[in-house]
Amino acid sequence: MRARLLTSLISVAGIALAGSVAAAPAARADEKVIAASGILKRVEPPATDNAARQLVQTSVRLVFDQNRATATVVLAGSPTTGADQATLRLTVGESVPGGCDGPAYATPTVGDTDVEWQRTGPTTYVLDWSGVYLDDDYDCAAVELVGSGTRYDYLFGTLVPEHAQPALQVDSTTLLGKPKLNLVPGVWTKVDVDVRNTGQGIASQVVVQGRGKGLKVKSATVPYDIYPGSTGTAKLTVKLKKKRKSKLVVTVLSGVARATANAKVKPAQAPSRLRAGTYRSKDKSVTFRVKGNKVVGFRVRTQTTCGGYPNPFTYTTNWYDMPTFKLPKSGIVDVTDRGDLYSATLGGRASGKKVKATFRYSGPDRCRATKEFTAKRIG
Repeated sequence: MRARLLTSLISVAGIALAGSVAAAPAARADEKVIAASGILKRVEPPATDNAARQLVQTSVRLVFDQNRATATVVLAGSPTTGADQATLRLTVGESVPGGCDGPAYATPTVGDTDVEWQRTGPTTYVLDWSGVYLDDDYDCAAVELVGSGTRYDYLFGTLVPEHAQPALQVDSTTLLGKPKLNLVPGVWTKVDVDVRNTGQGIASQVVVQGRGKGLKVKSATVPYDIYPGSTGTAKLTVKLKKKRKSKLVVTVLSGVARATANAKVKPAQAPSRLRAGTYRSKDKSVTFRVKGNKVVGFRVRTQTTCGGYPNPFTYTTNWYDMPTFKLPKSGIVDVTDRGDLYSATLGGRASGKKVKATFRYSGPDRCRATKEFTAKRIG
């Protein structure tokens, strides 16, 4: 693809350097390039001894989705007379041996103030051009001072791509879907931390940590990548050491992305221990047994929905089961059964002779099922 040239006249000046370009964070291979930037260097000696016609340093940045090019140039000397007049030209495009391939295609005209070099100091000039077409293949830039058919000075450099990065936000910290973290002291309890990716890059290996006075916390991870605009959930395991109020400080991390949020923690009374026996829901769709403070033989029958656009949904009624699990002193049921192709969860509360919970399943062919139930002891 042919490169493009950005051109403008200046009063023999340069552009003020914004400073060195920071190294971009490591990027995934599948993350898109959103910008490119670099510092240009001299590739040949200047053709004049006039400091006002010599370039010292130039920084350039291209923002592709905004079609915006910015540059900052510093001259060796301040242009003060008419003899110092020259044209400052910026070229962006694709690298070729010895330079940057970018033929002229646009020249600023009177009234195009957004593409004029702005003098910000005795020897510095800045360009902020938001109306130029840019291609994300562009990987180089060049700046030259020209006048009367002579190129007085020329700087060239490659541009380092800047990849899209994630930005994290803690949407919520909940216990069984509620923001009230009422924990039974001395019992490890799982709380759900919903993390949203508000950036343009994919958030991978998202780590969730927690801390707080009077709390013990086990870190967790979101078990999948969080794509831009999406949310992921991690289960943070927390224990309130004493019967006192506390504040849980949640921190989420993915590469350089980081966010924190607070959640109130209050002590709760332990419920009555679930009695041994057989349990069943009123419609007989859920059955299980309680034996030795464990739930065994859990089975649930519910409607399963599969498929979707562009094909019609299909509906079947199926039985599902869950592995044996232990009932904690808190009475909170939070069990996950995950295989290579499916995931099933069971979450709710158990107390005395009753369990109120929700079963969820997702599997191949976009199949999913949900069943809310209350099961009571029948014998």
